[in-house]
Amino acid sequence: MQPLIRAAALLHYVELVTELEADPSQILAEVGLNIEQISDPDQLISASAFVRALQLAALRTQRDDFGLQLGIRQDINMLGPVGLLARQCDTAQEAFAVISRYINLHNPGAAIEIKIHGKRALLCYDDITGGHIRNPQLCDLALALGQQIMQLFAGRHWHPTATFFVHKQPHNHKTHQRFFSTPLFFDQELYAIEFDASLLQLRSGSGDKKLKGFFQHYVEELESQHQQDTVQVVEHLIRSLLCSGYCREKQVAFILQVTTRTLQRRLKARGTNFKQLTHQIRLNLARQYLQESDMSFTDIAYALGYSELSAFTRFFKQQTNLSPTQFKQSIGETER
Repeated sequence: MQPLIRAAALLHYVELVTELEADPSQILAEVGLNIEQISDPDQLISASAFVRALQLAALRTQRDDFGLQLGIRQDINMLGPVGLLARQCDTAQEAFAVISRYINLHNPGAAIEIKIHGKRALLCYDDITGGHIRNPQLCDLALALGQQIMQLFAGRHWHPTATFFVHKQPHNHKTHQRFFSTPLFFDQELYAIEFDASLLQLRSGSGDKKLKGFFQHYVEELESQHQQDTVQVVEHLIRSLLCSGYCREKQVAFILQVTTRTLQRRLKARGTNFKQLTHQIRLNLARQYLQESDMSFTDIAYALGYSELSAFTRFFKQQTNLSPTQFKQSIGETER
């Protein structure tokens, strides 16, 4: 199942591509999208197509700072309900805690974290959107958004001290210098903005408690629905991956473009976990194969992802108190 992202991630894309004298309709068509699709911010689009749209725009416009330019045009509102909730927070630290907690509702491949080291803090961003690990265009866009959120809360006090990029220095790096106004460090191990940690505690004074409560409830409802969908998607992936020998929690998390920890948290919120789902699906399929097919026990074991028949036999007996042979015999006796 293909990872999806809110079309709001491409807010102002058409205007910027046009301004840079390229054809947005043609670029979008080449990645399987169209202008109408991305005009609705809540429309879900292919995460991979989104990243390729950024890459292709940078290539066609000959601007390797395209992602940054797009990020400069966006703001916290592009995060939808999550952004609206974050705006009502009292401090930047609380706002980023909200964004980090619910970012999966906007982009399941994104990860945002505040790291504090003494008096310094790092606003860190990591990404595997659409299977594109740390795509430069997307990560530049995300850092631009992070900087603008900090400016929203810190105002005139916002004076970051350094900005770090994993990618090499772009040819058009003047945009980076002008926007971040800090020493720039490329070829680093992470994407991050360094700043005075005390800024995280500045109170904005613009939050509304009633609106905050409303958006909190709304976002929690969205996450509940998202988690319910996640269980169904995980069950589908388990069934698809069982016979491949790659049915592991880490592999499923990668396909869903989330960390293993995030996947565990979502499943726990629905009262289950990966092991329980896998066991239940294996048991249901085993019963189905034994009841409705003439497959050998060895073939059933392989179909369920076991490399040895003994492992399947042991699992089945633990779950039913019957060996596969005994279960098969009980079916025959019932049908007489």
